[in-house]
Amino acid sequence: MDQPNGYQDLIGWTLIPDGEIANLTIDSQLTLGYATANNWLCTDANSNLVSQSLTGTANQIIMTGAAGSGGTVLSTPQDIATISTPTFAGLTLTGLAPSLPVKLTAANSLTAAAIGLATTDVTGVLPIANGGTNSSSALNNNRHIQSVGGALVEAPALTNDGQLFIGSTGAAPVAASYVRESIKHSLRKAYRRRAPPRSTT
Repeated sequence: MDQPNGYQDLIGWTLIPDGEIANLTIDSQLTLGYATANNWLCTDANSNLVSQSLTGTANQIIMTGAAGSGGTVLSTPQDIATISTPTFAGLTLTGLAPSLPVKLTAANSLTAAAIGLATTDVTGVLPIANGGTNSSSALNNNRHIQSVGGALVEAPALTNDGQLFIGSTGAAPVAASYVRESIKHSLRKAYRRRAPPRSTT
């Protein structure tokens, strides 16, 4: 039986009924006349052995080395392991709801949802310079707001009808009561001191 065309130094081969080579043993090298140098061998859609080139994709897969040169290495432009910290110029996440802030869930995944101001979504105290009160105290309502210690807080409750906040030098205003008749008396005295004397003629 003649040696198959395209094979060199071929020994130990036999033919099976459909003409394919079984138990092929090569003691030197196999030369395929149709193959292109430094290309890779693969099968096509018809399961035929063909010679194809292998290239990378810009910004996606980088290929270094070539077939027959001692090995080919495929790599990404940067590390993408679970412990890596890749850097991107931009990122589009189509699975997130638009026009909502992005936050990290308890499962360490990103989600787009409204920020719950009365929940653990928000911690700390917002300074006055940033539109806050600089105070973490809850409001009791029905009270005046005053600045104390660089924060906006509620003034003490007015416990009696007719109380007013009276200025206190160097301190926050304090609640005080007034007596109507006492005020009238003081006004009369002030008027008498300023009024001109009556003419006797």
